[in-house]
Amino acid sequence: MPSVAPTARFTIPLLEETIMLWTIAVVLIVLWLLGLVSSHTMGGFVHILLVIAVILVLVRVINGV
Repeated sequence: MPSVAPTARFTIPLLEETIMLWTIAVVLIVLWLLGLVSSHTMGGFVHILLVIAVILVLVRVINGV
């Protein structure tokens, strides 16, 4: 059996996780922007989602991924 570097098997899941987190962050930001221009009924909830999106992005930037 050929030997495989231990980091090679983690490359694809890490990339998929990164793409997933960025997608979630973008969706939350878009929903937040829609909430700002549409109505004030769910304003508090949408702003909480924005804070979560910003935290996700900051965690990824701090981790260097």
